[in-house]
Amino acid sequence: MAEYKRYETLEFTDDFMFCKVLESHPELCEELTSLILGRQVRIKCDVKKQKVIEIIADGRGIRMDIYFEGDDQTIYNLEMQNSNEGNLPKRTRYYHSLADLDLLERGSTFDNLPQAFVVFLCKFDLFEQGLYRYTFQNRCDERPELALKDGAISVFINAASAAETASEDMKALLNYLMTGEATSDLTRRIQKYVVAGRTTGAWKMIYLKQHSRDETIRKEAEATGIAIGEERGIAIGEERGIAIGEERGIAIGEREQTIRIAKSMKEDGIPENVISKHTGLSLEEIEAL
Repeated sequence: MAEYKRYETLEFTDDFMFCKVLESHPELCEELTSLILGRQVRIKCDVKKQKVIEIIADGRGIRMDIYFEGDDQTIYNLEMQNSNEGNLPKRTRYYHSLADLDLLERGSTFDNLPQAFVVFLCKFDLFEQGLYRYTFQNRCDERPELALKDGAISVFINAASAAETASEDMKALLNYLMTGEATSDLTRRIQKYVVAGRTTGAWKMIYLKQHSRDETIRKEAEATGIAIGEERGIAIGEERGIAIGEERGIAIGEREQTIRIAKSMKEDGIPENVISKHTGLSLEEIEAL
């Protein structure tokens, strides 16, 4: 869960502001997506911010940052990622699969599943190869030129890249994501709406309610985790107690048997030093029998 920030300090790279600005200004969303992917993007349906997809009631759902359909039926999902949590490749796979299931649930068939882009705007180099953009599609290992053509495309933007081969507009966007400094027409317009958004009371109320809800969920999850941990701890404690009891019982039983054997040997007139040697009992213990 993202760390709480005062609303007045939110930047475009913070999830809430990222979502609100692009949701409220579809033309910026189109320009940003077109610049990132190097293809013309036109929005067909409304931009959906923080779209929640959950296929089954008790399943693990996902909350997408920005999700929209292009006029060519292509699906676009944009995600802002400030830190490397080590799971982005697997998250990308999961996002694609649940988005497909959502479309199938709403009547699509396998034959008409649209092309889908999952795009992560990262403030770090996930693959440490120095590229400003990494694009992945499924291909045959034995014939790299043979594409699977399943329509699933994953893109990772590395804002920390020097981006020597990128266009000037792309360089300006990467710099904006890293520093907050707006130097191009697109980034200046984005920043204008970010500044305006910080003084929008309705947005602030939504942000505070969202944080309050997330904090409540976190506390409930923490309490549940503690309860489960306590139950497991008690169970483990009981198991250990039983094991210790069994070990002590075995030890007591063995000693009682040794004493009985020593008594019998002593009654048969066997010397105490010999009894001590064979039973492990001390001479004092044998004399006391």
